[in-house]
Amino acid sequence: QHIICAVHAGLTRYTPGQPHPVPDLAHHWETHDNNRRWRFYLRSGAHWHNGQAISDEDILAGVQQLLADPARNAGLKHVHQVSLAAPWCLDITLHAADAMLAHRLAHHVCRLPHPQQPEIGAGPFAIVRHHSHYLRLERQPWYFAAHPLLHAIEFWRTSTGAQKPAW
Repeated sequence: QHIICAVHAGLTRYTPGQPHPVPDLAHHWETHDNNRRWRFYLRSGAHWHNGQAISDEDILAGVQQLLADPARNAGLKHVHQVSLAAPWCLDITLHAADAMLAHRLAHHVCRLPHPQQPEIGAGPFAIVRHHSHYLRLERQPWYFAAHPLLHAIEFWRTSTGAQKPAW
């Protein structure tokens, strides 16, 4: 889940030490109709890791893909409709009131990959090398929030063979 959160952005996210979610691809949000309708004002000027600008249609498509995926939508079964109410303004209408929707959307399974290229994200790190035994993430220059201090993170898979005791 840490790798997913490093590579992909969501509408909302958690920050260390904060109990409540903060805006991510959404600049801010508001609720209406007693928490049955949520309006997310989307961040313009963000880019995917490949340099392509993120459009409001990309975010809408990502949320629709999330809702259509049974492996990812378990906490969002009460979503009735998702639409663009205006440019850069995403409306989510629910069957039942949910004061915790921003929390649910901050979960790592709700991060939004590029709608056509799921290995491309908009988080603070981009995947630059991926092999069966090695993964390298590098700081993404177009990231819209605070930039990480690390330039790169490397993950190595080592032998999983059982070690015999040395006695």
